[in-house]
Amino acid sequence: MEFYSHPGKPLDLHLREVAMEMQQCLQDIPGPGRDVLHMLAAVTGFTHDFGKYTTFFQRYLLEKVRDGDKHHHAFISGLWGSYLVTTLLKKEETTLEATLAFAPLLCFMAITRHHANLDNLERHLVRPGDLEEPELTEVQPSLRYKLQLVEEQVADLFARREDIITSLVNAQEPFNFFSPDLLETFCSSWRGIYAQLYRLHRRFKQADGFTRRKAYFLLLALYSALIDADKREAGGVGAVPRCWLPPGAVDSFKEKKFAASSSDDINSLREEIYQKVTNTITRVSLDQHLFTLTAPTGAGKTLTSLSAALRLRERLHREKGYSARIIYALSFTNIIDQTFTVFGDVLRASLKDFAAKESSYLLKHHYLADTIYKLEGEKAGEEFSLEESLLLIESWQSEIIVTTFVQLLHSLIGFQNRMLKKSNKLLGSIVIMDEVQNIPVEYWELVREVLKGLAEYFGAYIILMTATKPLLFKYGEARELVGDEELVRKFFNRLNRVQVQVDLRPKRVVEVATEFARQYDPSRSYLLIVNTINSSLELYQCIKQFLREQGYRPLMFYLSTNVVPLERKKRVEEINQALSSGHKPVVVSTQVVEAGVDLDFDIVWRDLSPVDSIIQAAGRCNRHGHKRGGLVCVLHLVDEEGHTLANRVYGAIHCHVIRKIFEQYSEFTEKDFFDLVEEFFRIVEEKKSKDEAAKIIAAMEDLYFSDLNNESRIAVSEFKLIQELPSYVDVFVELDERAREIWQFYQEFVLKEKDLLRRRHNFLSIKRDFYERIVSVPAKLALGLDSATRPLYLSCDILEQYYERETGFRRQRDDDPIIL
Repeated sequence: MEFYSHPGKPLDLHLREVAMEMQQCLQDIPGPGRDVLHMLAAVTGFTHDFGKYTTFFQRYLLEKVRDGDKHHHAFISGLWGSYLVTTLLKKEETTLEATLAFAPLLCFMAITRHHANLDNLERHLVRPGDLEEPELTEVQPSLRYKLQLVEEQVADLFARREDIITSLVNAQEPFNFFSPDLLETFCSSWRGIYAQLYRLHRRFKQADGFTRRKAYFLLLALYSALIDADKREAGGVGAVPRCWLPPGAVDSFKEKKFAASSSDDINSLREEIYQKVTNTITRVSLDQHLFTLTAPTGAGKTLTSLSAALRLRERLHREKGYSARIIYALSFTNIIDQTFTVFGDVLRASLKDFAAKESSYLLKHHYLADTIYKLEGEKAGEEFSLEESLLLIESWQSEIIVTTFVQLLHSLIGFQNRMLKKSNKLLGSIVIMDEVQNIPVEYWELVREVLKGLAEYFGAYIILMTATKPLLFKYGEARELVGDEELVRKFFNRLNRVQVQVDLRPKRVVEVATEFARQYDPSRSYLLIVNTINSSLELYQCIKQFLREQGYRPLMFYLSTNVVPLERKKRVEEINQALSSGHKPVVVSTQVVEAGVDLDFDIVWRDLSPVDSIIQAAGRCNRHGHKRGGLVCVLHLVDEEGHTLANRVYGAIHCHVIRKIFEQYSEFTEKDFFDLVEEFFRIVEEKKSKDEAAKIIAAMEDLYFSDLNNESRIAVSEFKLIQELPSYVDVFVELDERAREIWQFYQEFVLKEKDLLRRRHNFLSIKRDFYERIVSVPAKLALGLDSATRPLYLSCDILEQYYERETGFRRQRDDDPIIL
C-alpha cells in the first residue's frame, strides 16, 4: 500500500529526504559529537511525520474526509521520534556527553511543535501515575484529549503494521536504524514511553546550567533544521549548492576602486587598520572565537570586517574542513541596502559568475527586502517563484547574509517558527555585528551569554564591530583585531576631525531654532539631530521660518519615521547628492541618520544623548577629514514645562550619567572619544539592571519558550529587541498613483482572496512596495480613517488632512516619545 505525506508525494520518500536535508543543515557543526548530532538529525527527520501513516491522515489528505482531529500527526510523531532516539542512544558504546542524554526530550519537542511555535515543554508531559488510569481522568483536559487520539491512532497503526513496516524500511535507507520489532514495541508500550519523558524531564531540571543551556542550543538546531528541511522539501526546493568565496576579494576590490586615492591622514589610518586586522586574523588561534573590531567612525570597518571574515572562512575550510557562512548584522534596515551594495561590488569584481548566481553568494534579508532569489541555471533559465524564493531567503541559502539585529537575535533567542527556521545557518558561522552598542543595555548580559553559547557549543566565530566598544564581552573574553588597547587608543588619537562643544543649559525648541538662525552660515552644511518626532517637527518648521525671515532659502530636508520608508530612502539619496554637488543643505532629523548612513556635514547639532550616540552623530561631521575643522554642538532640549526630552528616550538614569560626564567635559575633541565612551559604559554597566536578562536566560535553560497561561513567569518569548508601542496603528499612505495601485491590489487579491496559498502568493508580490508606504503613528492621530481595514488606509483624496509630503504625518502636541 502506498502512503503519502503531501498530494503526490510518497511518505517514505518525504521522510528520507527530510532526514538527509536535516543532516545537510547541520553539517557545519564542528568538533566532537558531530556524528551523534548527525544521527539525531536523521532520526528527527525520519520520524517527524510518522503519524501520517494513520488511516485518518491518509483519508484526510486523499479524500478530504475528516474524522475529528484524528488526522493530527505531530504529537504521536514526537513520541515515536523520542522512542527511536532512546533506543539508538542505548547502543552507543561510549558514555554520552551529558546534554545528549536528554536528546529524547529535545527530539520530542522539536517534532511535536514543528507545525507551530515552540512553547512550554512541561505542558506536553504527564506524571506517570496519572497515565495508569485507563480513562486518564487526572490528566489536564486538553492533554487528555490528545492522548485519547493517540490511543486510537496507535490501534490503527498496529492494524496496518505490515504495510507501514515495508514503507519505513524503504524510508530509512541509507540510515539503517529501523527494525520491525520497534514499531510493535511502540504500539504496545507507548504509554510507558511517554511516561519516561516525564521522568527524563525531572532529571533535566536538576542538571547543571551548562548542560541545560547547551540543550537549548541543541533543540534550536534540531527544530530549525527540521522546519527548514521539511518546508523546503514539501515545496520542492532543495538546498542551494555551496559556493567558493575568494579570501582576497576585498584586496582586489580596493586595488581597482581606490588606486587613485590620496594618502591623507584618514586614508592612511584606514589602510593601517586594515593591515592590522588582516595580520591578526591570519595568525590568531582558531580556538579563539570571540573578537572585537574597534576603530573610529569612517575608518573603513565595513570592508575591513568583510576581508577578515573571508580570510577566516578560508582558514576554517583549510584547517577544519568546512565553509562557514558569513552573517553580517546591522541595527537598522535603512543601512542594509548600502552595505549590501558595497559587498556586491566587492564580489562582482572577483567572481565572473556573480550576476548569474548572485543570491547564492550574497543575500539581503529584512522585512523590506525583495522576495526575489537570483540564481540562473538551476531551473533551466526559469526564475524561482515567489514561494520558492521566500523559502530560500528565509532559510538563508547563501554564503554571505546581510540582515538586521532583529533577524539575527530572534533566531537565537526566540520561539517563533518562522524566525527559527534559519537558526541552523548560524552553526559554525562567522557573525559580524555592526554598531553593537545599539542593542538596549538591559539585554547586554543576555546577548553576551547567547553569543558565547553559539561560539562554545556550535563553533561560531563572533566579531563585534563598533566605534564605541560597549562592555558586551567581559575583559579577556574577546580578542581585539586591531591590536591592544594602547594601539586602538593611538588610532583614535591620530584623528582630529571634530571638536565637540557641550551646553547643558536647558533650552526649548524655539530657543534652539533662534540660536541656530543667529549662527547660521550659508557656506556650511548642517545636520540637527533630536530625540523625539515632535521636537524634530517643531525645530524644522521654526528654523525654516526664521531663516526665511532673514532672507535665506537653503535646501532643507526632514528625516524621521514620521515619513514613510520609501520617502526616507529617497531623501537620504537626495541629501547625499546635494552634499556631493557642493550644496550646503540643512537637515533636521531624529536618530535614523546616526548609524551607518554615509553623510558628511560641516556642523552637527545633537540633543542630549548617551556618549556613544554623540560619537555616532560626530561620525556624520567632517567624516572624511577633508573639511576645515568640523563642529559638533551638544544641546539640552526641554519641553514647555522644562522636562528634559532625552529622559523620554533614554531614561532618567542614563541621562543622569550623561550630564555627570559632560559636567567634566564641556569641550573635547575626537582624541578624547575613546576615554569618554569607556567611562560612560563603565558607569552604565554598574547601574544597569540585569533582572530581565537573567530571567530570560533562566527560561532558556528551562526550555520555557512561551506560555499564554502563565503571565507571572518570564518566557523566552518576552525577549523583544524592538518593543511594541502601545496605542499605535499602522497607516498605509497613498502618496501617488503607484500607491493607489498597490492598495487596490491588496484589497482585491489579498484581503478578498479566500484561498490561503493564493493570498500569500499575492501579498508576497507586493510586500516590499506595500511596507515601504506604511507609517506607524499614535492611534489618536488617525481618528477618522476607516477602522475596518488593517492597516488603516489614508487615501490621496484626504491626504492633506493627515499627511504633509515634507514632514510626514500631521501631529498635534501629543507628547510622543518616539525616537526614530
